[in-house]
Amino acid sequence: MASSSDIKGQKIAVLGSGAFGCTLAYLFAGAVSDVSVWTIFPEQEANFNQTHSIEKPIPIKLPSQVSMTTDLEKALTGAQAILFCCTAQAVRDVATKTLPIVNKLAATPPPILVNACKGIELSTFMRMSEILEQVLPGYPVCAMSGPNLAVEMINGLPTAAVVASKTATAAAFVQSLLSVPSYRLYTNDDVCGVELAGALKNIYAIASGCTDGLKLGTNAKAALMARALSEMTRFGAAYGAKPQTFFGVAGVGDLIATCTSPLSRNYQLGFKMSQGESKESIAKQLGEVTEGASTCHAVYESAHKLGIDMPIVDQVKAIIDGEATPADALKSLLSRPVTKE
Repeated sequence: MASSSDIKGQKIAVLGSGAFGCTLAYLFAGAVSDVSVWTIFPEQEANFNQTHSIEKPIPIKLPSQVSMTTDLEKALTGAQAILFCCTAQAVRDVATKTLPIVNKLAATPPPILVNACKGIELSTFMRMSEILEQVLPGYPVCAMSGPNLAVEMINGLPTAAVVASKTATAAAFVQSLLSVPSYRLYTNDDVCGVELAGALKNIYAIASGCTDGLKLGTNAKAALMARALSEMTRFGAAYGAKPQTFFGVAGVGDLIATCTSPLSRNYQLGFKMSQGESKESIAKQLGEVTEGASTCHAVYESAHKLGIDMPIVDQVKAIIDGEATPADALKSLLSRPVTKE
């Protein structure tokens, strides 16, 4: 593994050309000399090669060291870190495509796999780093998560995130490799907590959007977020995560950002559903996956299987499945028996 003193001039591969993947490519072009974005859309590659610009999250030209390709091997060749920025349900497929290529390239040291997705695989309830470890055994794995709204990041506004790994040297390397002035990275060894926090907060952002859509006020939203943090911590502890992780940047930090900003797609889903719009109509408007909707189903099933009380998750699932309106869900939460905090 390269030392922190010689990281500049290195290459990263960003697997996923959505708004967040392109944002990270833009951001990390300030840290390395070569950023290769892999896309599955030939028309996006052709347009980028012609204009060197993107449309989402905002129309902007990318730095000259950023390239885009549909050729996965070309994207991966020479990369010291591989960032998975696709949707959560696509990670296994992308990792499977990556395996024969990285094995063929046989780089020394091997590239570090960085999960930048926030979700849970529905069919297995596996976290993204667990999928990467299963499909790509022997490669160091990190998870990167935090309050990272793409529009703010690409506009150069400051933020922070956590890079977690079971291997301290891998986390430290990624921290050094990807640090830029507007993006402060902290290291952590609680991969489970960091990933669950990033996935779970999307569920509560849907609830928060509903709260604002119903004009319930700041007090109600603050109470919702406080109880959401309690649910997240309880759920994480059942899976072996450290409770303190949920009180850090990847936990409460990301929860606040996602629950309070209209820039969050999950917040927008909740807000628009509270206005009577359908999931299908909202999906077309947003144009990208709202991970909280799928994550909610996985967490609901798991929580009920383990006997973990998560009333907000229960009501968000009911809203998503059309079993309750946001107003009905609120009544259900408020009618619960009073109890000790």
